[in-house]
Amino acid sequence: MDSILNSTEVLAHWTYSAEEAEQSARREYEDYQERNRATFLVIGGMLVLAALVMMIFAGDGGLITGTFLLAVTVLLFIVSRIAPRIALKYALSSPKEAYIADNGIIYEGAVYPFHSFLMRMDEAKFQETEGKKPSVLVFSFTQSVGLCIRSPFSIEIPVPRGEEDKARRIAKQESF
Repeated sequence: MDSILNSTEVLAHWTYSAEEAEQSARREYEDYQERNRATFLVIGGMLVLAALVMMIFAGDGGLITGTFLLAVTVLLFIVSRIAPRIALKYALSSPKEAYIADNGIIYEGAVYPFHSFLMRMDEAKFQETEGKKPSVLVFSFTQSVGLCIRSPFSIEIPVPRGEEDKARRIAKQESF
């Protein structure tokens, strides 16, 4: 975090009003909630199907196993509903600012270095305003999760009105 804040080249430091920050947090909450709902439907559906197969075809042990699988399904349902609310609560209480430097990003209190042992930034792009959604700078990262598993993720940083040209220049920069 200190290396980003003390960077020789801070490309942007944006602070957001409480209203902008809340709108952004609520949009992220809705996206997160929708992803969790879809994931639960797939995984929960497979668990319920497996539980039913066990209960019907596996005899005495199948009833216990099927009941356990149904209990796991209920637990996953609860987690899929609570996790987005925790993320929303954190986002609403986090700092309402973004630092973008030549070596990383600090957004809502979270640090994203462009190059580190387990993570690297692959791409930066600027997305124009879409309906009520403001323009955003999208930074795409790849994170190592284990020996040979790569997990891509993106960070969307809202661009304040009037800062679009600066955001376009940041996205076109190749020195990351």
